[in-house]
Amino acid sequence: MTSALQLDQVSARPSDSASVGAIGDLSHHLARIRVFDPDVRAARKPWGISESGDYLNSDASNLADFLRKLKEDEDAWELLLEDVQKVVPQIRDIHLVTPPDAVSHRTAVELEENGLRGRTRLADASWGTVRILCMLALFHDPNPPLLTCIEEIDHGIHPHALSLMAERLREASERSQYLVTTHSPIFVNELEPEEFVPCGRRPSGASVIPARKLRDIRGVIKASEYEPMGNLWYSGSLGGIL
Repeated sequence: MTSALQLDQVSARPSDSASVGAIGDLSHHLARIRVFDPDVRAARKPWGISESGDYLNSDASNLADFLRKLKEDEDAWELLLEDVQKVVPQIRDIHLVTPPDAVSHRTAVELEENGLRGRTRLADASWGTVRILCMLALFHDPNPPLLTCIEEIDHGIHPHALSLMAERLREASERSQYLVTTHSPIFVNELEPEEFVPCGRRPSGASVIPARKLRDIRGVIKASEYEPMGNLWYSGSLGGIL
């Protein structure tokens, strides 16, 4: 596989090289692809205030700074807070503070929760709470890259939150392109047939994508008298492997 460093080295060839333009275009497009895989441990930590807040890192390590930047847009912030409260109802508010044990140019996240006298530092919040905050923040990103890929989008997310996740993913897809994988029939139940691509494997081990064409998927759904698509997929009726 060619690395970004190798692409830079190739781009350093004389400007009359026929491949320079094509490689430059490829490098530009690769730089606009985000493989989003939140590192919950990193996302819990305070982050230095910088221009990094304009863009949520692939591992969500700058979550605090990204939220600080997002809060400058009151409408975007209110929508995010409403979403968080839908899936974690005990959260009353999200506060961005300067941690007392850190330098002044750092931001930390604290959660205000019903029934608790003090605030909960994100460092002390549950794994699932931090991950859902990372995922919802991603979908409210006002400046998404060209393509965002998410492996196991449902990982660590409460099943009751998957409906909202699918809805926000669909809305975010109007601003950018998303490619996600899942093994959750509950999440697939929230998708439309044209949003679902079952993946299979031949006896040789070669991948089959899609494992079933869209017209066949629609046919199976109709023949089942419109059984939820995730249930049909789980039963094996739509192809793909679990």
